[in-house]
Amino acid sequence: MKQLWIFACLLLFIACESKTTQKDQKNLKDMLQSPPITAATSSESISYSNYYDQLVKAVQHYPEEPVYMVYVNNEQCYYEILVNDIPIGRYFNQGKRMSPYYINENILQSGKQTLTYRIYPETERGMMTLGDYTSIGIDIGVIDQKKGFKASNMDTVMVHQSLKTADGKHFVASGKDYYEYTFEFEAKVPYHEIGLAKSKDLRKMDQKELLHKTEEAYHYLTELIQNKEKDQFARLNFNAALRQYRNGYEGEDMIKDGFTVIQDWFYDNTIKINPLKDYSLQYYGNGRLVSLVLNNKEKLYRNRSGLNADYIDEEGYEAVQFFRVLLYIPEGKDTFELF
Repeated sequence: MKQLWIFACLLLFIACESKTTQKDQKNLKDMLQSPPITAATSSESISYSNYYDQLVKAVQHYPEEPVYMVYVNNEQCYYEILVNDIPIGRYFNQGKRMSPYYINENILQSGKQTLTYRIYPETERGMMTLGDYTSIGIDIGVIDQKKGFKASNMDTVMVHQSLKTADGKHFVASGKDYYEYTFEFEAKVPYHEIGLAKSKDLRKMDQKELLHKTEEAYHYLTELIQNKEKDQFARLNFNAALRQYRNGYEGEDMIKDGFTVIQDWFYDNTIKINPLKDYSLQYYGNGRLVSLVLNNKEKLYRNRSGLNADYIDEEGYEAVQFFRVLLYIPEGKDTFELF
């Protein structure tokens, strides 16, 4: 269940075979002395070899386990979905996605949540602007996982339909090349996470300094991947992965399946990390998170992570994989952590 969640937390473990130069070794050695990203957990016992076992131990279960999901019904548009200003899903293909987006990953505690959708013209069909008949509908539902994933067990949390002009005939943003809308909904979950409340508002930092720190963080991740520093990767990513598994109440089988994916990717010799280029600084989490996103407007690359790699898929075709990187700085620290 919820493979999208698993994939999001696994992307940072992808590694590639490469010949390491003396310069690369020096760069990594220097960065390990004063790393731009540090582990949220202080436990040195976390390693690649025990990563799965540690996650299984840390995930809690509850008498009731509500799982929130979003169904999207889009017409004549591509879209991105953010929950609490953190990306949760995107669709830049023709047609519609039938399966839901599971959003517990971005629900950190009970109470009011926000959902934002960003919509774009279907350029593949020659549409350069949103049309009169563009629309998007959002259905938010919740199921208690303990009762089973059946339609009869789902409760509707909220139904939203995009706005129309005053006469009710046309989409409110017809003729524009971009539209964004945010609304609130209520969620009730059995866990309580401080999340980003105790972190710095990165918008208030010197922007040149922030960009430099973010670029250093991306280069550091690339060096760790290329040099197969998997123990350090495990420690850096542990809390981010734990949040996704914990908020999804995942069991041993799902976590184990995820670890198998990590192993498969780690030894894929076809993966080649692309150089970091043509990107912009992007804020998420109401200014508490930062990422580097590509400036490329093609649908495959639009707003995707600057850390990405080419590889050969199972069918022998060239493909690209994007590494989700969301960075924040907790209060009292000067280095990033992975969210």
